[in-house]
Amino acid sequence: MLSAAPAAAGLAPEWQRLRYGLGGLLAVVCLGAFGWFGWQGRAPAALTMAPIAGLSRVEIKLH
Repeated sequence: MLSAAPAAAGLAPEWQRLRYGLGGLLAVVCLGAFGWFGWQGRAPAALTMAPIAGLSRVEIKLH
């Protein structure tokens, strides 16, 4: 007669459920934050350049 299979090693089912649930929640929060920042865009940064003589200044807005 065959003996019963040994118990599976690892976390208890309650802890596995908690780990999967919180892991999924963390993934959703991270993807949501990434989407939010992508949707909002970025304010242009001003880059000011002046020649050595100081005759005129140029301002370029970079996105």
